Amino acid sequence: MDERLYEEYAQIQGRHWWFAGRRAIVRAVIESRLSPAGPMRICDVGCGTGTNLRELRRFGPVTGVDPEPSAVAYCQSHGEQDVRLSSGLDLPFEDSSFDLITMLDVLEHVDDEAAMLGEARRVLAPGGHLLLTVPAYEWMWGAQDVIAHHKRRYTRPRLLSMLTGSSFEPLASSYFNTLLFAPIAAVRLARRLRPPSGPPRSDFELTEPGLMNSMLARGFGAEAAVLRRASLPFGVSILALGRA
Repeated sequence: MDERLYEEYAQIQGRHWWFAGRRAIVRAVIESRLSPAGPMRICDVGCGTGTNLRELRRFGPVTGVDPEPSAVAYCQSHGEQDVRLSSGLDLPFEDSSFDLITMLDVLEHVDDEAAMLGEARRVLAPGGHLLLTVPAYEWMWGAQDVIAHHKRRYTRPRLLSMLTGSSFEPLASSYFNTLLFAPIAAVRLARRLRPPSGPPRSDFELTEPGLMNSMLARGFGAEAAVLRRASLPFGVSILALGRA
């Protein structure tokens, strides 16, 4: 992507209800499940345009990693100097370098999930944590998965199995984006039955800035209060927290 497209995507990530809601949920899980007493050394794998780096920085110093040179250049040109070029399969860090690694909708993009999780395990300090989010349910596969170059969608048991197979102790897991599950599933299934004409459109194009976007952000973000104490039985996405 050229810089103009990265700028547009950064703006979408900053305002769109889905990204705003996910940030609220990630923040709630870190605050409630990790209860950090002091700054943590954090690495965000697949940092993209760097929107999540600013959110994570409230918990400690953050290093970003992304496989796209243009994404790294974009982050660095916008003040995020500690961003490295890496696929996530060969992280340029010593063993035990971090206390928390985040992979927010990243694992579904790679062919070798086990290798990526193993590399995260290597650079985490003993007792460090890995926080993952991924899309849920293969039957919800749609145009957004194609546009985003996803390899797969997940179930909660499969994600937990991946964690334990990579020597992580699962501490918490849940589906999320539950309140909006029914309408999103309906749209996905309707598109499959009657595919729209023309090239596929991203789901992020369906909601413009304004009142509706704000309402959806509040509704989605409200799940953060639930996830501080409990888990949700179904949803459009899944999160998992594991300990090294």
